[in-house]
Amino acid sequence: MHNADDVILEPGEIDFFIDVFGDRATIFPHGGHCGNMNYRDNVALMVATFTDGGVQR
Repeated sequence: MHNADDVILEPGEIDFFIDVFGDRATIFPHGGHCGNMNYRDNVALMVATFTDGGVQR
């Protein structure tokens, strides 16, 4: 999970996550650096990723 407008990334670096993680990458359009934690739905997705409900076995 990352944000497309993260200020610490150089242009084009977000593609690294897509290339490496494929469809497992979730790229939010806005949020900057860690700003996606201000959105309840985004946090729920993050939590689900680390619980039994979000882990693919």
